[in-house]
Amino acid sequence: MNYQITFQPNKYNASDRELILNFKKGLMRYYRKLLNARYNKHKDRQYKMDIDISHGNSEYTSTHPHLHIIADIPTNEIKFFMSFMTSYLK
Repeated sequence: MNYQITFQPNKYNASDRELILNFKKGLMRYYRKLLNARYNKHKDRQYKMDIDISHGNSEYTSTHPHLHIIADIPTNEIKFFMSFMTSYLK
């Protein structure tokens, strides 16, 4: 099932590159936990994702990069995915 997810880490003025690298590392750790150490051999079990980086523009606050993700994640795994990635990106 397709889910639309937004992740905004608790870092102010984090760079775009740092946010993407942290998400990639978190995703690798998630797959390692879900699919074991040889998760690269299981490309068919990894999720299809469209990731877009965005900035929240406001007059009163500074720019905060965040990720908009459209992911095809099974319904029974979405809760674990959200809690794992949220805790990792903090």
